[in-house]
Amino acid sequence: MLDDLRNHNATPTAEERQWMAIDPFTLVIRTLTLAGVAVLLGLSAHELLGPGAAVAGVLAAVTP
Repeated sequence: MLDDLRNHNATPTAEERQWMAIDPFTLVIRTLTLAGVAVLLGLSAHELLGPGAAVAGVLAAVTP
């Protein structure tokens, strides 16, 4: 069995109090913002390469 790290103590530790104090809405907003920035960076990198750059690389690898 897994060891119970809290030793059946009902009093939360300082780290557990910090986890319980997190606002879930703020966490969701920050996560969605980070995901949006990642998508925008990916799309801008794709546009910098140009739409035909990936296709030309695949064609060069396929054709003998």
